[in-house]
Amino acid sequence: MTRAPEVHLEHVGAAFGTRQVLTDVSLRCAPGAVTALIGPSGAGKSTVLRCINRLHELTAGAWSTGSITIGELRALDPTTDPIRLRQRIGMVFQRPTPFPTMSIFDNVAAGLRAAHRTLSRGLLADRVELALRRSGLWAEVADRLDRQATALSGGQQQRLCLARALAVEPVVLLLDEPTASLDPRATQQLEELLYELRGQVTTIIVTHNLQQAARISDTTAFLLGGTIVESAPTRELFTTPHDPRTEAYVTGRFG
Repeated sequence: MTRAPEVHLEHVGAAFGTRQVLTDVSLRCAPGAVTALIGPSGAGKSTVLRCINRLHELTAGAWSTGSITIGELRALDPTTDPIRLRQRIGMVFQRPTPFPTMSIFDNVAAGLRAAHRTLSRGLLADRVELALRRSGLWAEVADRLDRQATALSGGQQQRLCLARALAVEPVVLLLDEPTASLDPRATQQLEELLYELRGQVTTIIVTHNLQQAARISDTTAFLLGGTIVESAPTRELFTTPHDPRTEAYVTGRFG
C-alpha cells in the first residue's frame, strides 16, 4: 500500500446474525485527510471502523458485505490476511485498552516487535519515545517506563493506546471517540497531532462532539440508522446541509 491511501467503502452492509447494523454504506475518505463520522448512538459509526480493520467479523455471528479498499488492497477479500491488514491500520477505542500484564514500554513496543522482529533495542527505544512524545505522554512516564500500564490514570492509558497505535507508523488511523476520557488539555494535544499527521496518515474519527468534528475534519459523514444520510466537506455539511435530517442533527434538534 502507498503512504496515506484512500479508504473507499462501497455498498457495505454489516450485521450481527439477523440484526442489521449497516445498510449500503458508501464513503470515500481522501488520502491523508481527516474524515469525521457523526450521528446519534447506535447509528453504526463504530461498526464502520470495525469493518475497515476486520474486527467486526471476530464477533460470533457477525458478517459483512460490500467492498472496502485501502489504496490497492481489498480489505474484505477472503485472500487478504487480516493480521497484515491490521499492522498498517492503527485503532484507538473509546475506552482505554492497554495490555494489562505489560509495562508502559512493552505496551507501546508490542506492535513494533510483531512487525519488525529484528529491530535493535536502541531503535525500538527511539520509536517508543517518539510515539509517546507524539501522544503527549512522554513527559509523564519517561522515568517509569518499566511500570505496569494499568497504574496509569484513565486519560494516560488512552494516550498510551494512541502511542501504541502510532508506533507502527500506520497508513490509516481509526479513532473511536478517542477523547471521551481525556481532559481538555489532552484533547487539544490529540487534535494538534491530527493536524500534524495530515498528508501522512488517512484518519477516520468517530465523535459525538460536533465542535470537534468541525475543528479537525476535512470531510464529515452523518450516519443515521446504519446508513450515511449525507457526506460533504465539513464546512459545507455544518453550514449548508442538503438533507433536513442532517440539519436537524447538527443544529441540536435531535440526537
